[in-house]
Amino acid sequence: MGYTSLRRIADSLGWKYNDDPMPEDPIQLTFDEFATAVQLLVDIGFPIERDAESAWPHFHGWRVNYEALAYRWADRVVAPPAPWSGIRSDLREQNVAPNRPAHRSPEKGPAGYQRPEF
Repeated sequence: MGYTSLRRIADSLGWKYNDDPMPEDPIQLTFDEFATAVQLLVDIGFPIERDAESAWPHFHGWRVNYEALAYRWADRVVAPPAPWSGIRSDLREQNVAPNRPAHRSPEKGPAGYQRPEF
């Protein structure tokens, strides 16, 4: 439903887009960027079904349906730029890496968990 929603937003804004792209049509995201993202998942132990190379044609075939609209919408609302999120025409810095906090949970005991202060 994600790309369907983006298309409905685009229609309401009068944006033009290819409503029937071919799976092999070009996208901005590169295979190397995709492979880096897959490797991030592997590094944290996320179960994957395919390696980046075998997953790429399927990923690319779906992304072609929404990438241009997602990038355009992110630019329009000046969403914080992050890896794989497109260029922001009005921002000087174009890639802000996420700052992930340490994973803490009550199961780790007092050293691994900080109670919020009110």
